[in-house]
Amino acid sequence: MMAQAFVIATSTNAEIGGHPARALWVVLADTPHLAVEAAQASGCKVDRIVGTLSEDTVERLGIQPGQARRL
Repeated sequence: MMAQAFVIATSTNAEIGGHPARALWVVLADTPHLAVEAAQASGCKVDRIVGTLSEDTVERLGIQPGQARRL
C-alpha cells in the first residue's frame, strides 16, 4: 500500500474565546491509524480525519512519511 496524506482535525487544551483551539494537520502514512498516532505524538487531540491531499500537493509541501505538519 502506498502512503496517503491524511488531513486531520485536532484540538488542544488551550482555549480561544472559551472554546478549544483547533488546527488542521497533515500526516503522510500508510494507514489512517498510523496518521492518527503521528498527530497524537505531536501533542494533538485528534477529532477526526477530514480528508486527504493529492500527491502533487504532498510533493509541493515536502511532507515526509510519518511527519505531522500543521497546515
